[in-house]
Amino acid sequence: SIVSTPQFYEPIPNPAQGATTLSFFLPNTTEVAFEVYDIAGKKVHSIPSSLFNQGFATQQLFTDALANGTYIVRMIVSEKQLLAKQLIISH
Repeated sequence: SIVSTPQFYEPIPNPAQGATTLSFFLPNTTEVAFEVYDIAGKKVHSIPSSLFNQGFATQQLFTDALANGTYIVRMIVSEKQLLAKQLIISH
């Protein structure tokens, strides 16, 4: 079956040390951005929107500047659809 909605997969590796790979699938070519929030809900990092082609894609997230802990990574598709995954950072 054809996947008609964006998919956001678990970050790998998770827990992350230095960097993790965000993997996702897009049903069509679109703008995608990422935001990282701490458990208190404060935005601590963002990856600006850029254009990704239809299909499977990846984005590196560098975590060196973030303290150890649990974070939520949000994937924002076409400025509206929000998909979230938990990420643990352990240096």
